[in-house]
Amino acid sequence: MNVPAILSVLAAANGAGMAVLAWWLGKAPGWAHKRYFAIVALSASVYAACDALAFVDLAPSYFLLLMRLQGVAVTTHGAGWLLYAFAQLGMRRPRTIAFTLAATAVLAVAWLVPGCMITDQIVRFTIPWLHVSYKFQKTTPPGAVAFAAGCAVLLVPVVLYVRARKRMPEARTHAVGLSLIIACGIHDIVASELQLPLPFVLPVGFLVAIGFVGFSLASAFVEGARALDHLTTKLEHLVEERSSKLVAVEAALARAEKLVAIGKLSAGVAHEINNPAAAIAANLDYLRTELARGKVPADVLECLDDSTAAVQLIAKVVRQLLDTARSGTSGSTGSASVERAIDQALATVRPQLAGRVVVEVDADAGLFARGDETSLVQVLVNLLVNGAQAIPKTQQHAVVRVRARERDGRIAVEVNDNGSGIPDDVRARLFEPFFTTKPLGEGTGLGLSVTLGLVRSMGGEIEVESRPGDTTMRVLVPTSKRAPRACLEAKSVVAIS
Repeated sequence: MNVPAILSVLAAANGAGMAVLAWWLGKAPGWAHKRYFAIVALSASVYAACDALAFVDLAPSYFLLLMRLQGVAVTTHGAGWLLYAFAQLGMRRPRTIAFTLAATAVLAVAWLVPGCMITDQIVRFTIPWLHVSYKFQKTTPPGAVAFAAGCAVLLVPVVLYVRARKRMPEARTHAVGLSLIIACGIHDIVASELQLPLPFVLPVGFLVAIGFVGFSLASAFVEGARALDHLTTKLEHLVEERSSKLVAVEAALARAEKLVAIGKLSAGVAHEINNPAAAIAANLDYLRTELARGKVPADVLECLDDSTAAVQLIAKVVRQLLDTARSGTSGSTGSASVERAIDQALATVRPQLAGRVVVEVDADAGLFARGDETSLVQVLVNLLVNGAQAIPKTQQHAVVRVRARERDGRIAVEVNDNGSGIPDDVRARLFEPFFTTKPLGEGTGLGLSVTLGLVRSMGGEIEVESRPGDTTMRVLVPTSKRAPRACLEAKSVVAIS
């Protein structure tokens, strides 16, 4: 094998390798334009491979096919450089370039048309000093013009790269490589048309130019990888630093939230206890003053009754506070019969409904929730009472519906009422301790707070859906596959409002 053939084989292998590399790099984010260089490298590889095969003794039909493929490769090569240059430089292609690309596609097809670009005449000449014999199909005038136009098209990306050399370091390499290809192409045109004793050097131009550009691609990739590694290290350090600050801030916020919660609880307790305590103190002061004068007031029994009621109110608030604390610490072990809990809750609240509210129950049998059954009864009692109280007393048709289903591994118990609904501003504070919309003296605002605590102690949550005429409080608790060992113990369950 002679030297030109060896160089052509090297150029073909180099172009194929660079095409694969460019296509692979084009898959990376921000490197999509590299896929256009795959067209450039692949077309150069095809041209060089055809040039190497031209030194083999082939049948005329196969040799003619090689020459046509070379013409297609040269035309495609110019189009590839245009696409790659505009994409790499981030420039919008003007209409003239779009026309040029369309014309290039037409010329590429024309190379395959018999007699259009290549004649049937085979030209042979020998270069004695290189001991190489060349043969090629003589081109038609349109073929010679098309080959020259393929080289001329490369002037456009050369100009673009020269202009971009200051902002893009690899632009110089690209401009030099393109200039070399143009020079080699012109050399081969002159040598073939005048049959000068000079070797064809376009494959060498492809080998050097594609190699230079491929080296710049690899270098850019390595630099990008290094920059990414540096940035990753920097980001990890920054994230670690910000995370430590975030932990400190979250700890401070948690302390602040605890202080706020303690403040609200203290204010609520003070409000709920101070009023009855003040009444007791006033009654005792009044009775002491009258007894010191040697008189027994006529309303002594009334004063004692008021004081007893105030003491009971204080005891009720304290009991509810204890229930709140218990709800936050009780475990979720054990098993509760949902059906039995609903029956017990209805038995507890039925006297309070006084026949005004109709209760409808639709509960699947054999549902068991994980947790304390007494706690579940307390939850249902509170929700039933709240649902009944949410219906205006003037409303004719008052209905509270209780539904129980198993859903996605959890028990869903819904208490629905057809009352007036929950306003958005009230809904935001629904489970806040001591928040109530009831008149003074009619509610402590601990009912739903205790209910939420009890549900969470069972590992569950409460969902609220409300609109005028339709409000649903949905309790979601984990299901239990085993039934309770014993029936619900008789315990006093009181509705907390």
